[in-house]
Amino acid sequence: KALMTGIGYKEFYPFFNGNASLRSVVDNIKQNSRNYAKKQYTWFNNQMDIKWFMVNYEDFSKTVAEVLEYIQNKLQ
Repeated sequence: KALMTGIGYKEFYPFFNGNASLRSVVDNIKQNSRNYAKKQYTWFNNQMDIKWFMVNYEDFSKTVAEVLEYIQNKLQ
C-alpha cells in the first residue's frame, strides 16, 4: 500500500475512477513533483551547508570540471 502513495501513482486514482482526465493527472504529477523537490531543497538548505551547481546540459563535462575545481579548492 505504501508504494501506491508515491508521486505518479496516487494521482491516477481519480482517472481510473472516471473522475479526472489524463491531462489533469499529468498536471497533478508535475505539480506534486515540483512541490516535493522544493521541500527537499528547503530541507537540505536548513540541514547543512550545501554548494549547489548549475548543470550545463549542453556540455556536462563543464559541470564536472566546475565540481572538481570546487573540491580541489576545498582540499587546499
